[in-house]
Amino acid sequence: MKRTIFAVGLFCAAAAGSATAHEGAMGVVRERMVAMSDMSESVKAIQRALETGGDSAVVVQNAERIRSHAGASMIELFSPETDRTKSRAKQELWERMDEFKELANRLEASAATLAAEPTSDNMRGMLRNCGSCHQRFREKR
Repeated sequence: MKRTIFAVGLFCAAAAGSATAHEGAMGVVRERMVAMSDMSESVKAIQRALETGGDSAVVVQNAERIRSHAGASMIELFSPETDRTKSRAKQELWERMDEFKELANRLEASAATLAAEPTSDNMRGMLRNCGSCHQRFREKR
């Protein structure tokens, strides 16, 4: 079970990118990258807490950070008017906006579930939402 959490979390963390990936990005694209990096850091903190049987308050706090970036906050960062240069978001995201909105809202709900009940199962559920969106709507490096 720990391996699954680690593998999915590693996927999510790698997917979010690093600070060097932000070079040259400006405006809303940079805001998205910063939000994704923040969520990646939260995923890592949650994983450490769950794997070590650590303080559930760490899980709750970081799940709430993820929740704050999801849902309407995330959708707003992908408006149709967004400058798409320096972005790894696929064109399909804007073509299938209803599907993207559903995934952003699912991430918000699953992060809230994890905050309410900090378990490995709920963590896996949240990470599945991350992976689904990245698989469909993000260009590979």
